[in-house]
Amino acid sequence: MAIIWGDAFCKGDASWTEAEDLYEAAKQEPSKILTAGVLVRETTTTLSVMSTIIEDGQAGGQIHVIPKGWVISRKDLA
Repeated sequence: MAIIWGDAFCKGDASWTEAEDLYEAAKQEPSKILTAGVLVRETTTTLSVMSTIIEDGQAGGQIHVIPKGWVISRKDLA
């Protein structure tokens, strides 16, 4: 499965940030992220995609739990 989704971002840190910088950051569009892998779980609110998995399914790599509301598009690859 390949999923394109918009990622959340934050501006600022534990110190004070100029208001003008924060207002400019609020205009920024989310980065578009491409995640491809094996769909291991789907709920009404999330898609869980594992980037790599051993063929017998006993171990795998990194998992991404993506809120469905952030999904721009999805495509089955197989």
